[in-house]
Amino acid sequence: MIKNYYKPSSLQEALEILSKDQNTMVLAGGTDLLLKPGLRKESQENNILSLKRIPELDRIQIQEDPPVLLIGAKATLTSLAESELVIQVIPSLACAARSVGSYSLRNTATLGGNICNASPAGDTLTPLIAREAVFLLVGPEGEKRVSSNRFFTGPGSTVLQPGEILTGVEIPLAKNSVRTERFCKIGKRKAVEISLVNAAILLETEGGKVLNTAIAFGAVAPTPNRIPEAEQFLTGLFLDSSKISSAIDKTAKAVMEEIKPITDFRSSKEYRRVLAGEITKRLLWECIEELQERGR
Repeated sequence: MIKNYYKPSSLQEALEILSKDQNTMVLAGGTDLLLKPGLRKESQENNILSLKRIPELDRIQIQEDPPVLLIGAKATLTSLAESELVIQVIPSLACAARSVGSYSLRNTATLGGNICNASPAGDTLTPLIAREAVFLLVGPEGEKRVSSNRFFTGPGSTVLQPGEILTGVEIPLAKNSVRTERFCKIGKRKAVEISLVNAAILLETEGGKVLNTAIAFGAVAPTPNRIPEAEQFLTGLFLDSSKISSAIDKTAKAVMEEIKPITDFRSSKEYRRVLAGEITKRLLWECIEELQERGR
């Protein structure tokens, strides 16, 4: 039985409650309680603090100096999937949000919950990592900013400390360069399924030249992460270069070599490795073709 159920209306009130009992479980949408028996049992033995009444945690807006897209931790996956701003600024995240669970679940599940759940297969995580998003935390020691690349420490584990709350995500915006990005999720079914492999890939160009490649994969290692060893081959090439095809093949090969998939009841590690290579090739070609079309 739940000891106490708190519904603070401000962050300050929430932090005061946590300061008295840092083992209090923080919930946003709470959908994971339906899916994890162990978590459900833990919630019945602890205090629960709901973030639902804190209004500033569900905003989606552009902030200047520096220019970033700010998404509150309480923003639902449906709001991300349908937000014109998210679709325009980080379409891979909108696509990832649409891929999670059912429509009714997305109406309740939040971005902050998906992040703090820290599943290696979390669909919204790879787009954030590829875009070098920064996670905003607040706790007893004040505010913290943590890179998405450093936030996840293992399956279900993060750098979030007792008494801390994830309040939002900042996604840097492009200035003069041109970016395109893709998200892909492969599961046993086309919908309402956990990823066998998921990936977000971004290409950044200027004057037809590749400035940066970002490749992030989920469900192929203990945490979702970028693969820097695979990101070097396209950098410096022009989009119409004859070396593009070879560079994409080298990128896919590097991805397959660097990931650390496991075999479980959903898939073998060998199949995940092959999938990751093919996804890399497909998404990179889609990005290249879009940038070539936009440059005409």
